[in-house]
Amino acid sequence: MTSPARRSRALVLDHQGKSVEIARALAQAGWELVGDPAAADVVLIDHDVPFHGKLPVAETCVAA
Repeated sequence: MTSPARRSRALVLDHQGKSVEIARALAQAGWELVGDPAAADVVLIDHDVPFHGKLPVAETCVAA
């Protein structure tokens, strides 16, 4: 007996509501939206400029 495939997981870091439609589309396509970068398969951010503090989130996802 095979187990069902795990849904892909995404962490979407929103900025000014710009990613709401992207997150909605991912959820409708079967992606699980998560809040923990260590649990995500992919992190969507607007940029990785270090002084905004988002780079460590992406690095946590990669390390996991």
